[in-house]
Amino acid sequence: MDGDVLAPAGDYTNISAGDFHTCALKKDGAGVCWGKNNAGQLGNGGTASSNVPFSLWTYHSANLCL
Repeated sequence: MDGDVLAPAGDYTNISAGDFHTCALKKDGAGVCWGKNNAGQLGNGGTASSNVPFSLWTYHSANLCL
């Protein structure tokens, strides 16, 4: 995956970057992730990579390792 990705607008309290993926925790408790997902590291239940940040359900946010 190549290219820059902008996180959705909002206030963030934490951000964590792996080798090829990133997850961020928003101030309202929601999480967003993007990047390579070959081992399910994005937490969306699949293995498809995403250049577009996607929102995780709020209850997943508590499980993000930030």
